[in-house]
This record gives sequence, structure tokens and C-alpha cells, in this order.
Amino acid sequence: MLTPERLNLALHKTQFADSKTVEVIPGFDGQPARWLELFDRFNTVQERYEIPDGAGLVHVLLPPEAQTVLREIKRMPGRRVAGDRAEAFLHNPIATLGLMRPRYLTLSSSSRQKRKRDFLRPFYR
Repeated sequence: MLTPERLNLALHKTQFADSKTVEVIPGFDGQPARWLELFDRFNTVQERYEIPDGAGLVHVLLPPEAQTVLREIKRMPGRRVAGDRAEAFLHNPIATLGLMRPRYLTLSSSSRQKRKRDFLRPFYR
């Protein structure tokens, strides 16, 4: 059984037509290889995931706080935000996710500024 202590968010910037888009990729330390595939497969966040891993199953039990974060990500079509919301997300992902006390998700302001700068650079050259 695996219970994540904290969630990691990877942000992948893309562009569809003239729209700035950020893909949000949730993960955690020690996650099974097929975690994201199984997360995306369900329409709602599950309390528990049983993920095939070789000859067995890895049981992932999500704490309520992690479920809250993942529910907000699940509300994003295709785990993506676009346009002004993408920029707001890069500026302050914690507020955009609606988190009051982000115990399971911590982002440093220096890395947030770097993400915003790296995201905006291709659009304003």
C-alpha cells in the first residue's frame, strides 16, 4: 500500500492556435508507472487506486487533502488551463487550485517566478 505524503505538480506548457496552455501533471514520490493513466481513466478522483505493476497491484490510498487537490485538477479539461487562467495558475497555483492550507502541495516563489518567466518567454519574443 502506498499513501503519498505530498503531491508534486509538473507543468508542461503548450500552445494551441493562439492560446497559451498549461498541462498540469500530478504525481508523487514512488508513484507507479501507470499512475497518471489510471488517474485520467476515471471521471472522478478515487479514494483508492489499484494500479497494475508487473505481476501484482500497487494500492494507492489518497489522503483527503490530496483528494482535494486532485479534484481541482480533475475539473480542468484534460488537466489543462488556458489563456488568462493559465497565466493566473503560473502566478499562484495554490490560489488557483482553491487551497486554503496547502499541506500536500508546496511551491516556492522562486520556482513559480521561473515557471512564469519560462512560460511567457515564447509568447513575447
